[in-house]
Amino acid sequence: MIIITLTFIWGSAFILVKKALIVFNPGQVFAGRTFIAILCLLPIALKAIFAVPRKHWPYLIFFAVGTNVAPIFLYALAQTHIESALVGLLNAITPLMTLIIGVLFFKQGLRKLQILGVVLGLIGVVWLLLIGSGGKLGDFHLYAAFAIIATVFNGFSVNILKFKLVGIAPLQITALAAMVTAPLGIGYFIYSDMFSLILANTEGMQAMGILFLLATTSNILGLILLTKLIQISNPVFASLITYLIPIVALFWGILDGESIGLMQLLAAGVIIGSVYLANRKG
Repeated sequence: MIIITLTFIWGSAFILVKKALIVFNPGQVFAGRTFIAILCLLPIALKAIFAVPRKHWPYLIFFAVGTNVAPIFLYALAQTHIESALVGLLNAITPLMTLIIGVLFFKQGLRKLQILGVVLGLIGVVWLLLIGSGGKLGDFHLYAAFAIIATVFNGFSVNILKFKLVGIAPLQITALAAMVTAPLGIGYFIYSDMFSLILANTEGMQAMGILFLLATTSNILGLILLTKLIQISNPVFASLITYLIPIVALFWGILDGESIGLMQLLAAGVIIGSVYLANRKG
C-alpha cells in the first residue's frame, strides 16, 4: 500500500510541477513548497528538536538538502526545457544511484549481477542524455542532465535514512527536514516577491494551489511514507517505486499532450531493465 501510494504521489508530481512552472520559476517552486511545508509541520518540528539526539543532526541536514532542496529545484529546472513525462522516465535511475552511493559511501557489497545492472543503467542514462529535444540521437541534452543529478541526491537521501537516521520517527524526520530548509525557502519566497506575482497573474492562485498540493503530498506525506518504507525494508527495495513512477508520469504526460519518442522509451526501458538486474539475488 505504501508503494502504491508513493507511486501515485510522486508519479503525479511531475505534471503538477509543469503546471506550477506556468507562473513560477524553479526557485519559486522550491520556495513555495518549502514555505507551505514548514507552515504545516512547524509545531511538530519544534517538539522534535529536543527529541532527536545531537549526533543525528549532521545527517538530518544532509538529508534535508538532498530531499527538500536539490531534487525539487533540479527537477523543476529540467522541466523548463523537457517534457514532464521524460523527467519521470529519468527518475527511474534512482535505484541505481542508491546502489552506487551505498557501495561508495556506506560500505555496501556489490554482486556481479549488480555490476552488470549498473553498467547497463549507465548506458541507458547516456542514451537518454544524447537524445535531443527533437527526439533524435546525437545532441547532448543539458536539461536532462539536471534530472540525473537530482537522482544522485535522492540516492544519498535514501541511504542516509536507512543507515544514519535509525530509530527516528518518520514524522519527526519529515518535520525537521522541512525546518532545516525553511530559512532558504522562506527567504527566496520573500525575495522573489511571490505574493505580488500571485496577485498579478490570473493563474497565480491556481499555481499556488498546485504548490500547496505538492507540499502536502510530495514534501510531507510522501516523505513520511518513504521513511517508513525504508525502515521496514532496505534502500534499494524502497526505491523500487521508480519502476512504476515512470508509468504514472508517462500517463499524465500523454494525457496533457506531451510527445515522447520511441528512442526515449527504449532508453528508459534499458534503465528499468538494469534496475531489475541490479536487484536480482542471483
